[in-house]
Amino acid sequence: MPTYCYKSQKTGEVRDVRLKSSEASDIITIEGEQFERDFATELKTGSQGILRTSAKSNSLWPKTSVSAGISENQVGKDGHYKDPRARARFPHHKFDKKGNMVFNSVREYRKQTQEVGLEAP
Repeated sequence: MPTYCYKSQKTGEVRDVRLKSSEASDIITIEGEQFERDFATELKTGSQGILRTSAKSNSLWPKTSVSAGISENQVGKDGHYKDPRARARFPHHKFDKKGNMVFNSVREYRKQTQEVGLEAP
């Protein structure tokens, strides 16, 4: 099921909402509040359903990806791979404590997802 970005008409808050394609519309109601589909944010993220903005921040970045993530027991204390071979192959890949890959920009997202085979070059 794809994830769509919706922006509150009242507060400007942007939320990711998972909907069937047939259910996605220009305006939806969430908890009694009107949200308008935010195509600009969807285009900026370059993603449908694998990126999540930090709940603590209103900025678009950093985002995390469960799809590009690893098991939490594979994450070192510094947020990189524990395995030295993986660390040598992907020295710039960074993960949160749950194993979700962390991206700080669209450019970083595109590069790293291509490296793990999630996006066509």
